[in-house]
Amino acid sequence: DEVLKSAIADAGGIPALVLLLAGGATMHARANAGGALMNLTEGHAANQEAVTEHGGVRPLVALLDQGDQLAQEWAAGALQNLGINSDRNKVVIPKVDGIPSLVRALASGTATAKESAAGAIRSLATNSTNQELLAAAGAIPPLVAALREESVVTQEHAAGALGSLAANSANRDAIPAAGAVARLVELLMSPCNAVQANAAGALRCLALNSAKNAKQIVDAKGVAPLVKLLKVAVAGPDAQANALVALLNVASASTKQQQSTIHAAGAVPATVPLLSASSEELREHASGLLWNLSSAIPKISTAIDGAK
Repeated sequence: DEVLKSAIADAGGIPALVLLLAGGATMHARANAGGALMNLTEGHAANQEAVTEHGGVRPLVALLDQGDQLAQEWAAGALQNLGINSDRNKVVIPKVDGIPSLVRALASGTATAKESAAGAIRSLATNSTNQELLAAAGAIPPLVAALREESVVTQEHAAGALGSLAANSANRDAIPAAGAVARLVELLMSPCNAVQANAAGALRCLALNSAKNAKQIVDAKGVAPLVKLLKVAVAGPDAQANALVALLNVASASTKQQQSTIHAAGAVPATVPLLSASSEELREHASGLLWNLSSAIPKISTAIDGAK
């Protein structure tokens, strides 16, 4: 309840909880304080800012390392909330050594802790400095492992984090080396649209200017499920857009044989309708994919005309 969250904050609850969390209280009391801060910061920007302002990030990281399973889950959840939509906290959390702690929680925590840690890492990974820090802290292997967690939310966060990390060229090599591509291709067929969208987004980033990664995606039989996602009724707008750019990036970095694989999977009839999409970005990428294929494959213009 937003009103209740604001009322607790207005009554001075946040600095009192941070003090309890950071002080010499029992672990049970500290865990409860972490749980309260998790609840108070969920979807509440003012409370998120207040926790940071009163020095709550460092003791939350300490609780993540020192607490029992429940305390770890609550601390990870609070840190996830603090990282969402906050450029400030994407700097503060690493400054208090939050990244190694979150990576440890992702690697060995409970299923709930892994879900929250993956969400927090996903938020941190949008920062270019953090992309290097996360890789250095060993985040890539547990993120790839998290793609196989039962929770679709964990899968979504892990795929989203890997997609952001792939903006860094060194990470773009390390992520496939950790075995991510085959699992990301499998997740393109997930029943969850958010998982599909983030898996396609990760493949989109991995294929950018990388012939090696493009080949891995083709070899992992990723082309057909990406083509299927071009149909918005099957996927959703985010999955559709990411799949289109993933195919464009794969085609741009591929050999003619691999481009022929894209054509054979039905990319042309699935792409032509997007030339009249309401989104200018979709129209641009659709025309780019068709240009790329038409310049590489003889007589593809006949297929394009037939798809109109």
